[in-house]
Amino acid sequence: MINSDKKGSERLPEFQKYLIDKKLVAENKTSYFAYWVSRYLTYAMRQKAPVDDYHEPVVAAFMDELRADEHIKEWQPRQADDALRLYYFHYLGKSKSAANAPALKNVQAALEEVSRIIRLKHYSYSTERTYIQWAERFFCLCCRNR
Repeated sequence: MINSDKKGSERLPEFQKYLIDKKLVAENKTSYFAYWVSRYLTYAMRQKAPVDDYHEPVVAAFMDELRADEHIKEWQPRQADDALRLYYFHYLGKSKSAANAPALKNVQAALEEVSRIIRLKHYSYSTERTYIQWAERFFCLCCRNR
């Protein structure tokens, strides 16, 4: 049994089984991931958005709605986002289209933000340099493939 909550175990049972079989989520959390996906699917249908593909603007609007809800805790939108990514990119095997990918407008600003966050977390200087070098390689590879 996935969860003692019968309703939770009935929600997207194949997706829950997939999460457990692939060890992507702890077994006691799978019903929550299925809940977020089913809640998003209902939201997308109300918005008359297609539910068979991952659509960044619709997902972003859904996340904004979750963040605005005073009954939703701070960590829950992150869990919902993780659930949607697992559902679309792992379970359904969808890929993010280039049209949905954000454009690289200011690489230097992105690298500065990486540094800022690393310093905020009090990582060592050598770790910061390593992360920056990896990010620079990533941006160079992305620019080369465009």
